Amino acid sequence: MKQEQFVARYQGEWQAFEHWLETRGDARRARGERNGGELGDEQVPQRYRRLCQQLALARRRGYSPVVTARLQELMQRGHNLLYRTPPPRWRRALEFVLADFPRLVRSEPGCMWTALALFALPLVGFFVLLQFQPELIHSLMDPVQVARMERMYDPGSDAHRLGRDSRPDWYMFGVYIMNNISIGLRTFAGGLLFGVGAILVLTGPTVVIPLVRHVRPRAPLGPILRWEGILVDPVGALLAILVLDALTRASGASGFEIALGIARTLLFGGGLGLVAGLGLAKAFERFLVPDSLHVPVTFGAVAVAFVAANALQAEAGLLAVTVMGIVLANRPSFDVTHIVEWKEQLATILLSILFLSIAARLPLEQLTALGWRGPLYCAALILVVRPLAVLASTFGTGLRWSERGFLMAMAPRGIVVAAVSSEFSLHYEHAGLAGGGTIVALVFPVIVLSVLVYGFAAKPIAHWLGVAQGEPQGVLIVGANPLGRELGVALKERGFDVLLVDTNARNAAAARTLGLRTWNGSVLSTRFAEHADLTGLGRVFALLPSDEVNRLALEEFLPTFGRAGLFRVATAGKPRHERDTLGRVLFANDATAELLTERLRTGSRIKATKLTEQFGPEQFAARVGADTMPLFLIGPDGKLGVFAADAKPQLKAGCTVLSLVGQESRPAAEPAAAPAPTPAAVPES
Repeated sequence: MKQEQFVARYQGEWQAFEHWLETRGDARRARGERNGGELGDEQVPQRYRRLCQQLALARRRGYSPVVTARLQELMQRGHNLLYRTPPPRWRRALEFVLADFPRLVRSEPGCMWTALALFALPLVGFFVLLQFQPELIHSLMDPVQVARMERMYDPGSDAHRLGRDSRPDWYMFGVYIMNNISIGLRTFAGGLLFGVGAILVLTGPTVVIPLVRHVRPRAPLGPILRWEGILVDPVGALLAILVLDALTRASGASGFEIALGIARTLLFGGGLGLVAGLGLAKAFERFLVPDSLHVPVTFGAVAVAFVAANALQAEAGLLAVTVMGIVLANRPSFDVTHIVEWKEQLATILLSILFLSIAARLPLEQLTALGWRGPLYCAALILVVRPLAVLASTFGTGLRWSERGFLMAMAPRGIVVAAVSSEFSLHYEHAGLAGGGTIVALVFPVIVLSVLVYGFAAKPIAHWLGVAQGEPQGVLIVGANPLGRELGVALKERGFDVLLVDTNARNAAAARTLGLRTWNGSVLSTRFAEHADLTGLGRVFALLPSDEVNRLALEEFLPTFGRAGLFRVATAGKPRHERDTLGRVLFANDATAELLTERLRTGSRIKATKLTEQFGPEQFAARVGADTMPLFLIGPDGKLGVFAADAKPQLKAGCTVLSLVGQESRPAAEPAAAPAPTPAAVPES
């Protein structure tokens, strides 16, 4: 593409991005033009990546310094604005309260008016009806409550003299708390249903994330389900702790005492967890604790916080350690990866012990005591509660009904629900409350049945609703080294999704400047398994020089991509064990990572050749040199084929071949180069 065509094609994008930079650089102007600009804030990350890639292409093609200097300036300004130091949290909170929250309320007038109508119309309606038919009050309150209210507000009573001292004020406060809170807590065997509901808020990300990878729904359904499970974990844990504290106090306690106990739990548990988390994070950030002692110090701090919170307020220890974990995980200046890895091993051991202990102390009679009511309760959760929750949470969003339908069909319960239900049962027994065994007997059938139903039905429902991806053509590249970046750019330019994973921050940063999507971290970590978005990816290329790491990475993704989708560079020597041969060898049996990297270093480049009726496979084979290595084949339908050592895709007219061409063969291959057959979301070559 000539420079004039390049500039004319992307001039509008550059002007829109420059206008956004000028607007967002001025805070007052940004608030005034938040929705008035051509480029929205949600589009800026993608547009910035496109700009970085356009700069890389302009440099590679040798465009004039005027064009490259302008793109460099826009890229630098965008980097400074996107990656600048965020404002203090108190300022962001103040801006949300004073500006963002009112704007959100005004943007949803239908929801606000509906909420107001649901609150005001029943209140006004009952008030008007009671003026004409006072006996309707008995449909809302029992006779004892009516008599109590009449005595309380009887103007002729001697008790209603002018003025009250502090004791009646506190008594009145306790009465209102009881009437508004303790009714629900005393329902269904001392709040049994309330406790089960708090437990089943958790959806189980350990089950949802593997299901999402198996079903492969279209964006944005995968990220929505993944982040729902991740977000609900701490929220559900906090809710369960507070409900457990309320239920253990509800027997024989007034509403005021219950409310006071919850407040003390929040104060001591949340406050102590916040202080302990901030103190531990500060100690780590200021290097007061050696790296080798991070894990034992963290473990000791968690134990101390748990015991101290329980000593100040019963059952506040769980809340303290939960808040402590949230604080540590959200410290931007401290990497908790090494602590999380230790936590994963400890959690595996504890959960194994937990399931053994639950199985040992849960008689079969308790599981079968509910009979048909257990499956009926699970069916109500699947067919009624989950659809209503999805409808309420997606109200006013841009999701289609087919996408909402798939979200309704994905809410399995997992390990966290089992752990919390066991904790509830133990605390019920220690508090002398009935229903501890019933909680476990009700929750465990829900776990089993929900996993079975959603596990078997999710994929057929996704295909029926049309939200499942077709055959994914994207590539997950393990290694953001020069070889991985060169292959990633070549595939990205032709419209294929690419994700590069590398533990080297410098390699990941270099890939991002080329407009590539990256993940800085270990591909073997649980953090990658839980948070990485693999939407649109159907193959894995392991390009690291280490054969052992390549093999471990392919073993990790074997259940997700299957053996046909696993590729690796050739090993330097003969594998010592048969299991080392997992993964198909890319390109050729002698195409090691070192060889390919050396060829790129000495000037070889990836070139595209379009096969036509006049220039077919025979002509292509005759014109390429000995130093030309075919890499990929893009079919007329846009599907990606890989030249592997064990199988080569068939060449035919209409296909495009991507080859690694040396300097000697480049003049013969360049005249046949052509852009990709499908339009890409990035500049074409």
